[in-house]
Amino acid sequence: MTVYSLLLLAHLVLFAYWLGGDIGVFYSASCVSDPTLSKDSRRTALRIMLWVDMVPRYCLVTTLVVGITMASTMGWFVVPDGVLPVLWIADAAWLWTVWAIHRHQGQPLADTLKRIDVAVRVVVIATMLGVGGAGVAGMGPINQPWLALKALTYALLVASGLAIRVKIAPFIVAFGEVMRAPGPVPDAEARLSAAQRSVRPFVYFIWLGLVVVAYLGAVKPPIG
Repeated sequence: MTVYSLLLLAHLVLFAYWLGGDIGVFYSASCVSDPTLSKDSRRTALRIMLWVDMVPRYCLVTTLVVGITMASTMGWFVVPDGVLPVLWIADAAWLWTVWAIHRHQGQPLADTLKRIDVAVRVVVIATMLGVGGAGVAGMGPINQPWLALKALTYALLVASGLAIRVKIAPFIVAFGEVMRAPGPVPDAEARLSAAQRSVRPFVYFIWLGLVVVAYLGAVKPPIG
């Protein structure tokens, strides 16, 4: 098996787990916000949601360096000598940051790492938009228009994830109020449902975007 074949296999597995995990998170969230379920059931659904949610997060981080390495191997993405190892180290550090945020949730360390994670995502978004836009315009370093569109779509997927992070904050707060209350809390339940509805457009966009990047990677359509 060639290096490219191994990278391609990893890329496909990451895609499958990213999309599948994201769907699992979405369904779990609907159970968390379901007022007809018992509090214990909703707590269990929340634990499942938070655990499963880590899978797409890991995939989002890892697929970037795997994709760049695969594209570089095929000559589709011109990466300067010595840069790939640095990218792998940086990506591993980012992956550890994502893991540590979940592991140390509620601690000062997690809050600090969250800010670092957001900063990294903003840099990634800006970089991929720049690289993808240059590739579409035929200015490199990506010399395949379909791959440049993948880079642009990836940037939008990361941006959608950040939007979800902002929109979902009231969901967690409202859920805590519901769990602490001795009886029904209609206002908190309403905010819980409203927060879930607010993230749906971004969730649907991520699902669509993943299908788009899968199509671009599989078909490699001639563009321009």
